[in-house]
Order: sequence, then structure tokens, then C-alpha cells
Amino acid sequence: MVRFGKLARPALGITTAILLVAGTMPAADRVIWQTDFATAAEESGRSQKPMLVEVTASWCTYCKKMDRTTFADEGVARHVNGCFIPVSIDADVHERLVQTIGVDALPATVILSPELKVVKRITGYQTPHQFQQHLRTICHPEGMPVAHQAPPAAPLDADDAPVSAPRPEPEPDFGGYCLVSMLDERKFRQGDAEYTLEYRGRRLRFVSADHQERFARDPQRYWPVGDGWCAISRSGEMQPRECDAKTAVIFRGRLWMFADRTLQRKFYDNPAAHLTRLSQR
Repeated sequence: MVRFGKLARPALGITTAILLVAGTMPAADRVIWQTDFATAAEESGRSQKPMLVEVTASWCTYCKKMDRTTFADEGVARHVNGCFIPVSIDADVHERLVQTIGVDALPATVILSPELKVVKRITGYQTPHQFQQHLRTICHPEGMPVAHQAPPAAPLDADDAPVSAPRPEPEPDFGGYCLVSMLDERKFRQGDAEYTLEYRGRRLRFVSADHQERFARDPQRYWPVGDGWCAISRSGEMQPRECDAKTAVIFRGRLWMFADRTLQRKFYDNPAAHLTRLSQR
């Protein structure tokens, strides 16, 4: 996953005075993408179906992977076409729209209500199963809103005895971002579920097998200062707070993370002072 360093999250509100978007794959076994955002917004208003906006780019490898695998999956295609008005937009062509809906990393899928309010953002590469799990929180494949759909019956085994449904995979820590990519490549990249390991009680994901092996060889090199807690709050100025991986910075060859951008800027003002406090704990 690639992060846009120049994008900032603006105030809410979307107008239909947005340029046309491109990228359509009208096929029965694939998602039927709209080609005009304004027209799709009008259709969403008439049908009361939410919009599903795919944000992609020509250089985004994992966006293309999602097109080849996830959006090409028949189950996903039926789910998307039945529940949503799908639209695909190019992040490089439609920067203003991308900023407006709060996307700062690819791949990204944004669900918009018929009133053009953000309902859900799905960031990073998603397998067909993972993607449908997200979509089911909005609408079931049959096209019925979640609130109107009866809960599914428990699956049965050969003896017609109820069996437990599979437990969902735990969410990764640090937002699913690859720590090795952050430090070695200076990039925010979403890790792949295929390359997962646990360290110090944290579930970590990595971009590739090579990234995972690099971490396994020297975990301390990549482990954030403060053990996953906000570096400033750990220095004794406030109660410990969980960090936001998107605030990560590199200082003296280590990753530092903070609870929010305000604390990140506070660190920038005087990093040596916080380093001294941490060393005294």
C-alpha cells in the first residue's frame, strides 16, 4: 500500500460538480463500474443504494491485484452489483475528490451514502473473503440492508448438528502497516495477511516474505520506540496512549510513533528532550 504524503483530510462534504471518472469493466462476472461520478451519485439518490468508490492508480500494484482477484471474484461481483452503485476513480486524475473522501493511501474503497456522506473506508489490499466481510456490515449479497436481514443459521455438519462458524481473523496491530517497509523504504505499505507473525503480543503483517524475514532476523531494529505506545506519553507527560502508525517518523535510526499529529509535532520541536526522558525511565 502506498501513502500520499501530500494529501490532507479536508472537511466533510461532496459536490456532484466533479469531473468524469474512467475505468469500466462491464461483464456479468465482474463488477459493473460506472464511468461518471455525478451520474452515479444521481442514480444512488434515486435508488437509495450506497455508492462503492474504488480509488486506484496506474502505478498501484495492489490496486491491480484487487482488480484481478477480488473484484473479479463472482461472489464479490454479485455482492457489489446487487448492493451498491460501483464507481472507479483514478487518484492521480481526481485528486480533489480523493482528498474530499479522505483517502491518503492505496488501495482504497470508500462507501458513500445516497446523501454522499462517508459510511466506511476500506484501506489496503483485501482478499475476496475479507472484502465481503466488510461489505456485509453495510448490505448482504442479496441486496438487503443489514438491519433488515435475518441472521444466518449456523452451518450443519454431516449429522445435521450445529457447528461453530469460523472465527474472524484478528485485526493486525499498527494498522496493518509493514514496520520493515516504514524503516528501510521510508514508505507506508499495507502488509499482506499471508506474511503475518506475532511479536511481544502484537500481530504484525509484512509486505513480503523478505520483509518478514528481515524483521525476524533483527526485530529490535524495527520495533517502535515505546513498545507500541505513544513515545511522548511514555516519557511521563501524560497517561500512556496507543500510537497511530500513520504518525510514524524515523529519528536516530528508530521508528517513533505518536497518539496523534499534535504530539508528533511536539516531538519535532524538541526530540532530544523526549529522548532523554525515555532513557531515564
